[in-house]
Amino acid sequence: MTLIGYDDTLRDVHAIRLKNVIIYGAIQGDRLITLGVEALDRFAITGQTANRLEEFFIKHDLRLVHWPSRTVFETPQAAMKYLRGNGG
Repeated sequence: MTLIGYDDTLRDVHAIRLKNVIIYGAIQGDRLITLGVEALDRFAITGQTANRLEEFFIKHDLRLVHWPSRTVFETPQAAMKYLRGNGG
């Protein structure tokens, strides 16, 4: 798998392409070590999907990093505000 603007091939990565986004994860052994979202266009995660994702972020104390801009969303709530399309 490759990402837009990144020249190297990612190995041991599993990905799902939705309409405007690719969701990918790197698994090492039986652990998910990276979960990524690569936007192909503007998108917003809404409804029950957003609620379940926010619960997952909180339960596992996860942080979102926007790699192209090197932006770290310091809380699950800040990440979800961005992913819901409400800024960032």
